[in-house]
Amino acid sequence: MKPRKINEILGKEKRKFEEVSKNLLGYPVNLEYDYSNLSDFLNYSFNNIGDPFIDANYQLDTRKFERE
Repeated sequence: MKPRKINEILGKEKRKFEEVSKNLLGYPVNLEYDYSNLSDFLNYSFNNIGDPFIDANYQLDTRKFERE
């Protein structure tokens, strides 16, 4: 898929999510998220399969955070 089409789809979904979130009723959720300090980590493919207390061969994981 071309980057332009991907951006179009993502933009449309973002606008939908923003609109729906304004009037969200029912399932209790907190919409006050601020994940900006995690944005640098979105460029990595983490794998957390298995027990977070047992080290794995694949070193791109977030087990440390999971244990905390």
